[in-house]
Amino acid sequence: MILLGILIALVIIGLYYLWQFWQGRFVIYHSNNLGNLLLYYFAGLAKAWQRGEQFVWQWFNRTGKPMHPLLAQLPSSLPLNPEMQTKLRGIPINMAYVVTEWERPTGWLYVMQAPIREIMLESLAKLGHTIQNQDSNPIVIHFRCSDIPYNRHPSYMWQKYSWYHQILDTIKFHEEVWVYDTFSGPPEPKPKVRHIILLSCSTHLSCSRNQQACSDYTADFKAYLEELGYTVEVRCGSINEDLATMLQASTFIGAISSLSTMAAVARQGQSYIPHPPRCRKDWHAWEPHIYYTPGGRLDHAQVKDYYDVPTVCHQLRS
Repeated sequence: MILLGILIALVIIGLYYLWQFWQGRFVIYHSNNLGNLLLYYFAGLAKAWQRGEQFVWQWFNRTGKPMHPLLAQLPSSLPLNPEMQTKLRGIPINMAYVVTEWERPTGWLYVMQAPIREIMLESLAKLGHTIQNQDSNPIVIHFRCSDIPYNRHPSYMWQKYSWYHQILDTIKFHEEVWVYDTFSGPPEPKPKVRHIILLSCSTHLSCSRNQQACSDYTADFKAYLEELGYTVEVRCGSINEDLATMLQASTFIGAISSLSTMAAVARQGQSYIPHPPRCRKDWHAWEPHIYYTPGGRLDHAQVKDYYDVPTVCHQLRS
């Protein structure tokens, strides 16, 4: 009877915590995947506001490492936002699938852009990263190469270089088109940005073989961008530093990545993200500044061996 009582108590406790997770009040995590963890946190915030409640949140860190500094700065409670409650009404928010919101959007992340931006900027400022958006800042490209593409995950594929070329040409076009404002007088030319920060860190869920290949891929991509007339700086800082770099870019060109998506959501300037393979084909823009840009994907089926760097680089340039 004692064992039965203990078993029943454990089941009740388990169901309680499952319900709490389902309601978006905590997450237990075993790896510091910042993009996914931010999605869990802001989904919990959205669910609380959708229910008309104050937001209360807990992290349960099972990584064996200190909590990520940015996560530690996020508020553990926030009052109800009635305006957001109205905007979120009727939108499905399933905590079991929130980490796929960037590729299979239900709409809550789109609606939550403004509070996400405010909270993330305040949290980064507490860590010493003051974000200043300026048209003259470098263009920032997030080139993800570490665990992907080697694991051939169906959602994570590279874009051909022509995809980036097309976006860079779009940026150049907007630099040349001046908008005349009758009230403020003649137009001011936008600064012509010809410097790119190429963010590429190869250690995430990676190995030495992946890192060496990634180094070669990054060098080839850098050379391609330089052939287009840009100066290119390859950078890999702390994840806070890299996130801050993404946020204050004049234009951000992201990867298929939850971190790239969260950076784009928290930005004020224009961002371009590859259209995810499993995303709705009609989902192209998150007004007013995020563009899911289709085309240019190098499918896994086209690549025989990702460690054959010269052959794959030729495919990326084709």
